[in-house]
Amino acid sequence: MKALVLALAMATLTAVPSHAATVTATLTIRAHEWAYVSSSEPDTPHYKEWGAATVGLQGTYTEAAQPESVRRSFFGYDVSAIRGRTVVKAELTIWPYDHTCDNQIVGFTLWETGPIDRRTTWEKQPDWIREQGGTFIPWQPCSQEEAYWPFVMQPTAAVTDAVASESGLVTFGIRSFDETHPAGRLLLDHSPELRITYEFDRRSSGPKDPWLPVADLQPAAWAYVESRHRKAPHWSTGEPAPVGSPDGHRRHRSFFRFDLSSLAGHRIDQVRLEVPRADTCRPGELPVQFWETGEISEETTWHRQPAWLRKMDTYTWQACEYDGATLFMDVTEPLKQAWQAGQTTVTIGLRSAAEKDPLGWYLLANAPLLRVSHLPPLRKPTDLVTDNSGYPGPSGPIGPFACVRGEDRPYIPYRPRPEANVPGGAGWRWARWQWETLDGQLDHEERNGPGGPFRAYGPRHGEDGVAYRWRVRSEDQYEQVSEWSDWCEYVVDTTAPNRPPTVSGTPYSHDQPAGGPGVPGQFTFGPNGVTDVAGYYYQITGTLPWTWVPAGPDGTATVTWTPPNATRYQLVVMSADRAGGRSPDSTYHDIVVTPGT
Repeated sequence: MKALVLALAMATLTAVPSHAATVTATLTIRAHEWAYVSSSEPDTPHYKEWGAATVGLQGTYTEAAQPESVRRSFFGYDVSAIRGRTVVKAELTIWPYDHTCDNQIVGFTLWETGPIDRRTTWEKQPDWIREQGGTFIPWQPCSQEEAYWPFVMQPTAAVTDAVASESGLVTFGIRSFDETHPAGRLLLDHSPELRITYEFDRRSSGPKDPWLPVADLQPAAWAYVESRHRKAPHWSTGEPAPVGSPDGHRRHRSFFRFDLSSLAGHRIDQVRLEVPRADTCRPGELPVQFWETGEISEETTWHRQPAWLRKMDTYTWQACEYDGATLFMDVTEPLKQAWQAGQTTVTIGLRSAAEKDPLGWYLLANAPLLRVSHLPPLRKPTDLVTDNSGYPGPSGPIGPFACVRGEDRPYIPYRPRPEANVPGGAGWRWARWQWETLDGQLDHEERNGPGGPFRAYGPRHGEDGVAYRWRVRSEDQYEQVSEWSDWCEYVVDTTAPNRPPTVSGTPYSHDQPAGGPGVPGQFTFGPNGVTDVAGYYYQITGTLPWTWVPAGPDGTATVTWTPPNATRYQLVVMSADRAGGRSPDSTYHDIVVTPGT
């Protein structure tokens, strides 16, 4: 019989992985060796012979010259591909060679046996170690009873032990319940399918911390070297990256250089190398080692390889259906150490752990991704605003009030709400607000949040008549703290002038005929004892709308107005402080313009 090889693996996901999760996969394999033994040929081996596997009493249905004999069959499997995995279930599926009534037997049992080889005979049978199952009922699987087939047994214990063994081999034997029964023989497929469901920790491309941004870095350069052409460079070619040996003789190693300088100032949290395949996954592939190496150049050859500095990680075959298309490596710790040592580039070398075994041969994509989950630093807050809350005033919303320092600091008729951009970092962050009096005495400190990486809003703060300065910094869930912002100043002024202003006019005294059309008049507004008057709103009915005039250092203001006609006008004046608060009452000054001369 021709030698059989491992079938392709079939994997079934049973859990949704995050960074790493325990999942199950199923490996389906065929026997790599088989044999049968015959009691009528006690010293004759029948190893890997083509044909059906025979079980039970033979000879009653064949040529008259053939002696009766008892047959037993054995099947050997290599389960080393899942060494180190936890076996969940193993199923051996047995099919008949045909469905004729030659298949007449009272039943059979499945055993774990010792190994078989080319010398296995009736006299040199392997040990029958432990029974793994059987038909347990009289069985007549003729054509009209095909529903009995296939027969599935679960030799889980034997497979589990074999996976944990050094050899990784398990052999099963099949024999009749009653080897003296004259009913006939059983003809079986010579390579029953062994289906093994096992657990493994699947590596995932997703970051372990979903709050952090991920930088996908492609190689700045790459090279491979080959043992057969020891002096030939292979620099940044368009072909796949080879690793290992395709024929057991030539050896290949590949190197990738990555530039990390774009992450300057960032904290590295996790680094995964994802290397897509350019070939096809094979069950039982041998490991690939990932190393930090020295620098590569256009002169890198087998004779001029970079130094292999330290092993970063090892890829071990898990399952073709999921991990088979891409190799996922965790290179976090060595990359962190290199980063902390000040390196801005890193070169990663790939080589097979078994460089002379074709199962250690890989063709990989020449553009792997170095996926770096990183924490950007918190930056100094920007775009400071002392208040932009749109507080209602006499003539509409008040503000906004920009961040100002010095004599131009705003006077605000309510407790303002500061705000700022809090850039940098990742995930949730808090804003810490701080208020001082202008002489540097701490007045209040408060932290609020959490919020996102954009705009932060502080609490309202202040007492009437007090001047403050405020600043803010951000703090995130990763215990980062930003630089403090610049200081911003303001004064809370919630008390408006409590008396109306005084008004005097020349030559137009209150309610006294004077002047004439075209004769200008000067009108002086006084604070009337109010100490913080910043200016005055005035209006002359019928001719002049409300107009603002700032007060001088002494709190007074003088305006000039020329009447156009000889008639009576009314001047209305109210005072206002620096916060925009207006006096509760207005002063009315009657202007009587005479016809003149």
